[in-house]
Amino acid sequence: MNFRERYQWTLQYIWPATAVEIVWSLFSAMAYAESWYAASEAVHMVAAFIVIAPWTCRRALGLTYPTFRILTYGYGSKTPRPIGFLEAFKVAWLLGWRSGVLGIVLLLAISMVFTQAKTLFGMAFGDRMSGGGASPWNALILSGIDVISNLALIPLLIPSMLKKKYHGFHIERVDNEPEATKSKSPTPLSKKK
Repeated sequence: MNFRERYQWTLQYIWPATAVEIVWSLFSAMAYAESWYAASEAVHMVAAFIVIAPWTCRRALGLTYPTFRILTYGYGSKTPRPIGFLEAFKVAWLLGWRSGVLGIVLLLAISMVFTQAKTLFGMAFGDRMSGGGASPWNALILSGIDVISNLALIPLLIPSMLKKKYHGFHIERVDNEPEATKSKSPTPLSKKK
């Protein structure tokens, strides 16, 4: 897959989950002081991992893109079949943990750069930057950071996603067949008598 195709797939993979996260972040900002807030956050995290991520992955793998499709094949089978929920969970898990590791490495690198910049330029913010507690809007900010990191990292992981031999299946990128162009045969001219 070229980078444009990877980016198309990544957008289709992350936008539904991003929409859910934004709605949830707004809800959690309103319910921040409620007694049931912590329990609802835990339920949301489990649902995002078990339901939303596999659903968005299954949806993105099932779409037909302008130049390609991604097909699922069982071992020993040459006929494609729709991807199942458990198979989509495996693909989403692969993308999730690998992008998580890359994200942590990236955040460490950015943190080191900013720490050095503070030292070099004397930008010691001290207590002025800490508000003394977590803001209810942190979830929305973290959702934005998650979207940006996914847009940057997931296209890099797609080749390994396609090469991986999962337990019982594998996925392949195939070109779309061009639409059959109907050739119009010229009508014979009638001869004048």
